Amino acid sequence: AGDDDEDNDEFDANAARLGPRVELKILVGVTAEATEISGSVAAATSTTLGDIVLRGGARHPPTALFGGPVLCVASLTYDREGRPEGMAYLYTRKEGTEAADNRASAYGTVGPSLPYPDHFVWDDEGRHCAAVVGDRVAVYRVSHSSFSLIGTAPILSGLRAEHSSTAVESVKFIHGVLYVSTQNLVQVIFLSGGDTAASNGEIDGDGVQDGWGTLDSYVLAGPDVPANSSSQELTKLLRPSPLPMALNQPSILAYHGSSLLLSTASGVRMVPLLHPLLRIGILLAAGQPEVASKWFDAVPRRNHEALAIFLERRGAPDMAVNLQGLSLESTIDICIRYGMTDRLKDIVDTHSVIQLRAIDGGGRGGIASRSLLVGIALNLFANGHVDAVSRIASDLLGLGDQGRAEGRLLAGLLVSAGTAGSDKLLTQAVGTLPDGTVPAPGDIPATSILGV
Repeated sequence: AGDDDEDNDEFDANAARLGPRVELKILVGVTAEATEISGSVAAATSTTLGDIVLRGGARHPPTALFGGPVLCVASLTYDREGRPEGMAYLYTRKEGTEAADNRASAYGTVGPSLPYPDHFVWDDEGRHCAAVVGDRVAVYRVSHSSFSLIGTAPILSGLRAEHSSTAVESVKFIHGVLYVSTQNLVQVIFLSGGDTAASNGEIDGDGVQDGWGTLDSYVLAGPDVPANSSSQELTKLLRPSPLPMALNQPSILAYHGSSLLLSTASGVRMVPLLHPLLRIGILLAAGQPEVASKWFDAVPRRNHEALAIFLERRGAPDMAVNLQGLSLESTIDICIRYGMTDRLKDIVDTHSVIQLRAIDGGGRGGIASRSLLVGIALNLFANGHVDAVSRIASDLLGLGDQGRAEGRLLAGLLVSAGTAGSDKLLTQAVGTLPDGTVPAPGDIPATSILGV
């Protein structure tokens, strides 16, 4: 340190020797009335709570801090060839620490190490955080100090091909929806609605699906984007068309009515959010499913299959099965995967075996065990609806050769479980002995019961 630094009242020689560190401070308000505070007295003073013990020590000196419910400390270093090597760690209270203990020693690392983020933001509830690294954004779910990666999505740029970098201007969660803006483009990212597995990704948009979770991303506005398509093409793809807008360094502010409010270098701008898919996703994220359902009528029924996938991704399969344009096969598939047994039984009660069997013709490849109807029956059997399974088996056997293989499979299941009245199904499945009696289940070859 030079003489000028030593003469500075704010210079701390000990701090200079310690090097880069993270010091935790707390603001203590002044209790005096505002009218009694002179211009030389601050309204609050800071008290030092100590230095946080950093993971990696001096090998990873802190270079950036990102606040929020959990503190993110980033470190950017360079190797001998000048290449950047960055990482970040998250710090929160250690388990078992008293709520009144604000000392820095009460904080420790949590979760895995992260790549060096350009941005790191939290939602208002502290349940999700997003880290921007280069041209991708990663979203994490936070629960009891544990972090799990939901998925990643690309950050799209409105720059022309000769510009290789994508500089992110702002990243912000608004009521559970993530918005990202670059120099001249704004996009929206919808999160998966829960810990359930996502669907198979048939939405034709900028949707991104990862094995561990699902994010759906759509460009809202920017330069050099196609104008709104005809309504026929737009509904065919069920995706919002980006609005052509000249945006100069847009920063995301908040919702204003049915629009997204932006602050740009040339003034405040608003991006309309009127497309049905956007409205449904925003309302579901905000916890307003009843209001979101009112937008279903704005989506043509021929696109309800794609809408059902979008709803599944948002954690609303119960809403997806009520879409009027959803096929019977898709409805059954959702009911089985999400355990909607009551709805599945209603389907069996209101549709004949012939209608249900017509979906896949009694099993793909002619194998009864692969039959959708058998899958329905097994699901009902596992949930105690034995009578419904018996009725399905009887109706299948009543179809003759057409449904015999599936009927025998279900009859064998009921017989092995000792279900009341299964002897009648046994008679239908394998017939009677020459003396007119029904054979005991143990005397019947398994191939006869199962129809193998």
